[in-house]
Amino acid sequence: MSIKKILASVLCAVSAIGTLHADWPFRDHRYSSLKATPADDIEVMFVGNSITNMHEWWEAFGSDQQIAGRGNSGGLSQEILDNLESYIDGKPKKLFLMIGTNDIGRGGSIVTAELTAKRIYTILRRIQLESPETKIYMQSILPRGGMNGAIPHANELLAEYCEELGVEFIDLTDLMASVANDNMWSNDQLHPQAKGYSAWTHFIEPQVGRQSVYPMPEEITSYKGVGSGSNNSRTAQFPYLPVNEGDILIFGDDLVHGGEWHELLGSPKVKDRGTNWGTGGINLVQGKDAIKNTLEDKTIKPAVIIINYGEGGKDANNYRLLIDQAKASAPDARIFCMALPPRSEDNAADVANKNFNNNTVKVAAQEKGVGYIDIYTPLAANRSKYIMQGSYISGPGYAVIANEIAKALNDPELSPVDLDATDKLIQRRTIRSIVGDKLSEAIMLRFDIHDPALLAELDKAIETAAKAITNTMTQAQAKSVAEKLEDATYKAAGANVPIASTDEETHWYIIRSVRQNRALTAEDGKLYGRDENINPKFTFGHNAWKLLEREDGTYDIVNMRGEYVSADGVGNDQELISTLEPPAGGWDFEPSHHTTGTFVIFSDEANNAQLNQSNQPAKDYVVLNWHPANTYPILSDEGSSYPFEDYNGEI
Repeated sequence: MSIKKILASVLCAVSAIGTLHADWPFRDHRYSSLKATPADDIEVMFVGNSITNMHEWWEAFGSDQQIAGRGNSGGLSQEILDNLESYIDGKPKKLFLMIGTNDIGRGGSIVTAELTAKRIYTILRRIQLESPETKIYMQSILPRGGMNGAIPHANELLAEYCEELGVEFIDLTDLMASVANDNMWSNDQLHPQAKGYSAWTHFIEPQVGRQSVYPMPEEITSYKGVGSGSNNSRTAQFPYLPVNEGDILIFGDDLVHGGEWHELLGSPKVKDRGTNWGTGGINLVQGKDAIKNTLEDKTIKPAVIIINYGEGGKDANNYRLLIDQAKASAPDARIFCMALPPRSEDNAADVANKNFNNNTVKVAAQEKGVGYIDIYTPLAANRSKYIMQGSYISGPGYAVIANEIAKALNDPELSPVDLDATDKLIQRRTIRSIVGDKLSEAIMLRFDIHDPALLAELDKAIETAAKAITNTMTQAQAKSVAEKLEDATYKAAGANVPIASTDEETHWYIIRSVRQNRALTAEDGKLYGRDENINPKFTFGHNAWKLLEREDGTYDIVNMRGEYVSADGVGNDQELISTLEPPAGGWDFEPSHHTTGTFVIFSDEANNAQLNQSNQPAKDYVVLNWHPANTYPILSDEGSSYPFEDYNGEI
């Protein structure tokens, strides 16, 4: 790979590392929903993953319209960066961030505590640059069951980064320790239940500036969740959230929980009682129990109940019992049955939803004397715009549903978002992201720039680009700003990319692995990882390497003694060798997805080879050729991640 291509790959890898799961439909539709939700009047914003998303923060602090939740179940730190403009373009006064457990917990060795902390640093720095008046509160990654020391290590790094940036770090570790081992705090050792959210909200009252409506955690002694897993944790919160005069409660599954209804309908009366991620949610019987448990101990009943169940089961009799439960739980409330949405494709599943709407939902609503809200027809009018994969609703689709609800309820206090304004908001945030994405790349690259002059120049370019971002900038303006920042980033990145030696100039490197921190060393015809501190000491020439470009654009890797790194005749998981002649195939480089600023060293021709530092003391830490099932290059493995360190010692 040419040096120019390596530079391009370095910058691409910075943003691509964390998007391994970004195509999951339930996450995509939630990000789309948040992109379509205004945030210009938000004072306090909670941003994060499912731990944030599963909770109604604005209700917990008094049903305050100036408080917003921006969580996404399963979310990763890189995805927060990718969608940051949707959260900060309104410049909230306070922002509480909780992210990282999915990076470490699901990524395993793919996403380390170090890389996770660097991405979170980048989030914090971007908020500071783009919304300097926002007070940021970084909340520690919560304890979870079955985890090793990665979370504590990440929190240590986050505390250090927060001190560097002047961000307040809220350590929840001791407070929330019971999440990992107490069923009353969490039923899956990860997601808090009402008891956990009670402790959390009371703990951060001084920072939020409002009092929590929850009873104290020791007063929460009963548990009334329905369904399984996160759905159970979510529904168990509902009985502890107050109901006020005139409230409108919307019960349902992922469709309901995917929208910020009090914002989309412009009223603190509208409250989300949807279950958690994934189409289907809970079945009709469980939906009936959720309504019962939510309202049975309430002295104040809601004015309106909207029901949107059916993806988890379509039994007509159980649907009628669901309506009966809503009427029994709130005898004076107006009840509305909301249709199931269309599917993204006109297929058998779509026909099932349409038939359920016509033959069960509409018919049962008429029989029981309750209202019917048809969202299927307006959404089906433009499926490609309003429906994402399956039956997941897009941001514009949520705006359509909000307007249909407002029309059906005919309540003058409801002020649904304008459809044209929603499209313009999405366009605005898309344009801002043109620059925002480049800011993420540039800030992440800072961790690998060690030249003070280059770092100062890059920082100046970062600050200039951030100041240029406005809500009124055009696409052309955004592209111009992004291109200038990209040029500065390429210039800075060039300092960290290995440079091939020529007849006029030689560049010597120590190739030190991320795993075991061992330097590539040739000894007696084999390659080993040695842990001696080579810089600034001397070398015998067997562990300082240069790159020589071959005619086909690949490289020979040769040390000061003239020994070449070779995979000739070496199979998978066998020991790589050093030779005095150039190998049959040259070596290439791709930025590693494991650690920013490192490279995977591989060969297209020589047995699909790839360098891998073993962690085997019995084999004297030999360097292996690793390409299981001929799959290469493997960019996510720790053992194959190598930074190139300038050699400054004597020979």
